[in-house]
Amino acid sequence: MSEGLFWTLREAFASRKLEKVAGRQRARLAEMVAYARAASPYYRDLYRDLPGRVEDTTLLPVTSKRELMACFDDWATDREVTIDKARAFAGNPNLIGERFLGRHTLATTSGTTGTPGIFLLDDRSTAVATAMAVRMLRAWLGLGDLFRMLAGGRRMAMTIASGSHSATAVVAARFHKSASGQGGLLALSVHAAITRLLAEHGLEHVAVELAAKLPEQSSGGKCRTVIPLRH
Repeated sequence: MSEGLFWTLREAFASRKLEKVAGRQRARLAEMVAYARAASPYYRDLYRDLPGRVEDTTLLPVTSKRELMACFDDWATDREVTIDKARAFAGNPNLIGERFLGRHTLATTSGTTGTPGIFLLDDRSTAVATAMAVRMLRAWLGLGDLFRMLAGGRRMAMTIASGSHSATAVVAARFHKSASGQGGLLALSVHAAITRLLAEHGLEHVAVELAAKLPEQSSGGKCRTVIPLRH
């Protein structure tokens, strides 16, 4: 089934009944498990004792990033993918936002949990993730605002770990290169001092206060800090 971005967006906003959403989730899970079994030697072995059709995530054996990275070549469903090719691509900051092997989106994790990860996404996965993000934004913005953002009529800003192939950096680079993203996205590096970023964008009048609370640690090992700004 073809699931491009606009088809997936239409489905995301049309699927308001919980039973319909749950049914779509089960169907997608069954398709993904079947594909993983057919194309990945790692998953073929890991799932060998599972039922023929899997619609329940609790049936799936638990894996870890450390284990997946150690078996990267067998884990990948594209048999042309190797860990050496992926690492070479991820090590080149000039390729951020470009397609790996001409067909995959490559994203990396920082390794705060102990093992840096390299993950590959196809167009269907990115379309589904984008549709979910747009539906989430719909709770904050009007439908007209969303369309103007996608069409380049609104400016957006995001903080990214510049110089890496993190998911946010890849999304920012790809959007910036698109026709709708020209001039519409302001990417701010987390490595830059806040005062310098403010000065570079004409916001010297904004006062910065340090947050009183210590950064909260999320389950994924990331820190979330809110820094209040006052005009």
